[in-house]
Parts: sequence; structure tokens; C-alpha cells
Amino acid sequence: MIDLEALAKILPVEKVYDDLLARGFKQAGGLFEDFVKTVRLALPRIQLDAVDQDRFRTLIEAPYFRVPPERRTLPPARLVGEILQGARFEPKGTPIFEMFEELMQRGYDSDKNGEAHPAFPGFIGQLSPDECKLLSSLAKGIVEVPYQYTKGEHYTAAGPLEHASIFTDLTFPAFINIYAQHLEAMGFLMPLIGVGTGVVEQGAYAGFQRYVFNLRLNGFGRLFYRAVTRHNDSGDKPS
Repeated sequence: MIDLEALAKILPVEKVYDDLLARGFKQAGGLFEDFVKTVRLALPRIQLDAVDQDRFRTLIEAPYFRVPPERRTLPPARLVGEILQGARFEPKGTPIFEMFEELMQRGYDSDKNGEAHPAFPGFIGQLSPDECKLLSSLAKGIVEVPYQYTKGEHYTAAGPLEHASIFTDLTFPAFINIYAQHLEAMGFLMPLIGVGTGVVEQGAYAGFQRYVFNLRLNGFGRLFYRAVTRHNDSGDKPS
């Protein structure tokens, strides 16, 4: 096993990381221990004082053992650093923290690490908890968001009470349009185009034409969701 502490005094951490990659990364023995130690040495350089030991194990070690042994590989150093940076203030167990964890697992998987786009850690850090829920709904299909009612020259925006009655799983459903615009700006959605759904027959908007946004993930959005969502693989449990 190489003396990483000695090497770190004379070489950049990235060089030590590249050396491990060149030697291969096929087992949960000395090479994995070298990798973990390398990341620990790198932590002060990337200013991760908020990463405690338990959080470190969750982000770095646990995902490795969930990958089948024959598919384990070394994730890109950039991916590791940006995941640790992005998760440093996120409480363990939240949907956002779990996204970082699942993305790290993709990085360890030789069959799927191409899905771990280098932009994804930064995107995870931009999401609100409600946007995580919305992404989960979008992964299942189109999400229809009412936004306007029109009748001749008169029009009115769909109100927060209507949104609250539809998006009952969201903490702040009144912000659904903001969430949609944000996800579109992140590049995850097909263009937001208003679509008429017909004339309302009863209620407060009887006689008005109803318009909605049909939210749909594009290819990049589907790739992102797939890369940060738990998938069923059979690895080992860490000793």
C-alpha cells in the first residue's frame, strides 16, 4: 500500500488519485482504502470542514459497497469533490442528500458512470425539496399545471388555492409555476407552452377557456433523474 501521507507532502492530491486509477480499482481491499484515504487528505484543500466522519462514510464508502463487485471502478476526482462540496451543509437523510449519495454510486459503477454528468452535483444543490417531489412526478409522466382562464378580453391567473388542491404533496404548492420555470431554466424540461383544455362548464370559471402548462422531462432531465435515483443492485455490505 502506498504511503499517501508522504506523497501528499510532495504531490498534488490529484496526482495520487491518478496513480490509484492507473493501478486499477477492482476490490474492496487495499486500493479502496487508498482511495478513501486520498479523499480524506483532499478534504482540507477543498474546504470541507463541515463534512463529519459519519457523513463521509455515507457519501464515500456506503455507495461503493452497493455496486456489484465486478462493476466497481474509481469515480472521477472532479465528481467526488463536487459531491462533497455540494452536500457539506445538507442534513443526512433528506431527499437532496440522498441524491448526492446515489450520484456517487453511479460514479463507482463501471456500467453506469457515464450517467454521472459533471454538472449534476451543482444541479442537486439548486433544488428545493418541493422540486425534488415534482421531479419524481415528472419521471412518471406529464404534469399538468393550470395557469390561466380566459373569456373574451377577460383573463385571470390560476390561483394558489387551485394549485394547493392539485399538488397536495408539495409543501408550498403556490410556487408550482416558479418550480416549473426553475426546472426549465436548469435544462430539464421541454419548453413551457400554454395549451387550452376546453371551456370550463361549472364553478367559478364557468364559461372560461382553461389553459395549462404540460410539464415534461426532456432527455437531459430524464438522465439527471435516473442518475440521482436509487436503483436496485446487489453489492456487498461494508465490513
